[in-house]
Amino acid sequence: MNGWLEVFIVALLPLTALFAVLQTQPYAALVLRGMMGVVSVLLYAVLGAPDVALTEVLVGTLLTVILYAVTVRSTQVVRVGMLTNRDSNAAIKRLCKTHKLSQRKIVFPSEKELVAALKEGRVDAVCVKSGTAPSLRPLFEPDLPPDLLVTVLAEHGRWHERQLGKLKQADEPVARLRYREKGGIR
Repeated sequence: MNGWLEVFIVALLPLTALFAVLQTQPYAALVLRGMMGVVSVLLYAVLGAPDVALTEVLVGTLLTVILYAVTVRSTQVVRVGMLTNRDSNAAIKRLCKTHKLSQRKIVFPSEKELVAALKEGRVDAVCVKSGTAPSLRPLFEPDLPPDLLVTVLAEHGRWHERQLGKLKQADEPVARLRYREKGGIR
């Protein structure tokens, strides 16, 4: 490795890796990961290994970036369970809009199935009227009107709870499911 070109390409590898690690936006990190693969391909091509460069293009860059893109996209979904398709909480909508998440509404035929999905973690949150969910009533404040829409977050919803706390307005009640040993319902 005598030439300046090789030294420059080798210096780009840790630099792009550092930028990828420090990136907070998932898609920007994905682009930097692709750039790191391209820099590797350049290095292999300059060093006289075209077969390794071709393998790196196909596997290390294209396949990896596609798999990462699918993974990132599938994790940016908030699954919201509800009893009717009309129930929708403004706080959840603001959360999705602020953090560029997509909201997937899942309508359940009964309150029992809705609560079971919330406890099992199949949904991230449920939107129910405070008078229609007797098994969730211990989580609500006692003086809520029965027609007020309440968002109940799943046990795994700690991040959602922090973000909704910043975004919700005073008249939008939000509760998080806590298991019996932590003082909540089961």
